[in-house]
Amino acid sequence: MVGGHHRASLVLEAETAQGVVAISDSYFHLRNVTENVPLGINENMYEILAAYERVRKTADIILPIYDPGNFERFPDGVVA
Repeated sequence: MVGGHHRASLVLEAETAQGVVAISDSYFHLRNVTENVPLGINENMYEILAAYERVRKTADIILPIYDPGNFERFPDGVVA
């Protein structure tokens, strides 16, 4: 649990052949994490920023759940 967006927010880290994939509802678009832009509606700004920092350090692939850019980054639909 990472909080941030809401009390039940979490980051799922999956170990794959290409490295760790981080999936979360605490970021909707890649820009949220890479540019440190929190979601417009969040319960705790500090938790969300801490989650983004951790994801930047631990994930090899950041997979935002609502980002249409995923289709460009993973055109075949396979992330790892």
